[in-house]
Amino acid sequence: MNKINKWFLYLLPLCIVLFFYLNNLNRFGHLLLSPPVTLLFLIHIVSAYLLLFLGLLLFRKNQAAALLFSSLFLIFFFAFGALQDFLFNSQWKLLNRLSNTIIITIVFLAGILLLNWWLKKRKPVVIRLNHFLLLVFIFFLVYEAGFAFMYRTLRADKLTAQPQQIFNNTPIAKDSLPDIYHLLFDSYTSNEQLEKHWQYTNPLYNQLDSLGFFTVNNATSNYSLTALSLNSAFNMNYLAGNKKERIHSFDNFLLWSLNLKQNNWFRLLQQYGYDVRINSLIYEPYCTKARGNMAHGSPQTWLRLQTFEKVIADPWRFNQLKKLVGRSTALPHSVVTKYRTMQQYNLNTAQQVYKDLATPTADPGYAFYHFLLPHYPYLFDAAGNPLPVTATTLGLDPKGYLQQVQYSNLLINKLVTSILAHNPAKPKIIIISGDHGFKDFQMGTTDTSPYQTITAIYFSDKNYAALPNEMSLVNLYRFVANKAFKQNLPALKDSILQGE
Repeated sequence: MNKINKWFLYLLPLCIVLFFYLNNLNRFGHLLLSPPVTLLFLIHIVSAYLLLFLGLLLFRKNQAAALLFSSLFLIFFFAFGALQDFLFNSQWKLLNRLSNTIIITIVFLAGILLLNWWLKKRKPVVIRLNHFLLLVFIFFLVYEAGFAFMYRTLRADKLTAQPQQIFNNTPIAKDSLPDIYHLLFDSYTSNEQLEKHWQYTNPLYNQLDSLGFFTVNNATSNYSLTALSLNSAFNMNYLAGNKKERIHSFDNFLLWSLNLKQNNWFRLLQQYGYDVRINSLIYEPYCTKARGNMAHGSPQTWLRLQTFEKVIADPWRFNQLKKLVGRSTALPHSVVTKYRTMQQYNLNTAQQVYKDLATPTADPGYAFYHFLLPHYPYLFDAAGNPLPVTATTLGLDPKGYLQQVQYSNLLINKLVTSILAHNPAKPKIIIISGDHGFKDFQMGTTDTSPYQTITAIYFSDKNYAALPNEMSLVNLYRFVANKAFKQNLPALKDSILQGE
């Protein structure tokens, strides 16, 4: 290589790393613009050139070969996760078997050795291959840069702005404003589904009826993803934007979780001077890993799981590798820790209700408590006793779900009784709801069972004339706002957004 060509070609490792990050920036947007991701980017740049340096030591008399093979190793490193996922999801059994980490690595190394043997006496071909790879990655970079410019993929507000509801400014005496409590039980399905799949007659509605609640006979969620369902309920409207922003992906989950704090319901509470207390594992998505989040890891983890680091970053795959040296456990330690903290989260949330009741405020209060029950994992028995985190309890056995429905009923009864007994002279509104139903029995794309859930509402004056027997969650806070704040919000058409 002449001097100009040599230094120009040495941009190849940089181009490979830049393409990987620019491609992901176009996919995940501003979520990647964080110090941890920046540090990871710098580590990858330095590592890429350290790999090239090792190649130069190995191929002392052939700098072109050093550049080619170090670049091929770099491409394999960054493409590993996508390649493995493609093979694993293939309908062809042969490709599916090739997804094994060891097999992929052996095939790649064998290909490298074969290519090295073929190129030994073909130095001009090596140089041309370097030129070809550099041109390919420059083309990729130009394409990704053009895509980012055209679609503004790095804009801070990646989600379409939600419609802002106009509220009446009706004056209400402070002592007439009700304290509002919302107990949300994630993935709690309808009575119909419990009868159909578990042959279980749910006593919950009879229990709530006896306490003066209005129970909605046919309650549905509009979306089957928690973050979407909550955003829609709090905004009192269907979510604006295109369907791509609402598909089930970890970046969308994080985006909608971050968006959760800005909604019409919270604006209305602020208008009337409410003290707002939120206890939800998706309300602070960056802090939930230690608390056992049901969502995905941090943005830097998304990147690492696309590279060869997936072998150690994915606890299940790392545990499989440990089997080779006889050091594996039945469940990866990080998985056990995650689910133990998730188990503890539910216990802590129940205790938080009692703590908040014992800490009154001068202002009217709104409190939202999000239980990850009866949602998977099934880590409680019917009496609420914590179960050990094992392969059995982490299974998808529907009996575990039913046990957590029964435990949820016990919790609801205890918590509601305590809330009703607290400051009995004060007007109250209590909401019991799910956010979606049980998804594992879904039969085809037109099945609405994952959207069938529960809803029950308590008004102190027991005047439920305005409440319908059929309701979807998009209208829940419309009815509550009309009751608590004398609004005149019309009910929207109850619709289910399939696949969202």
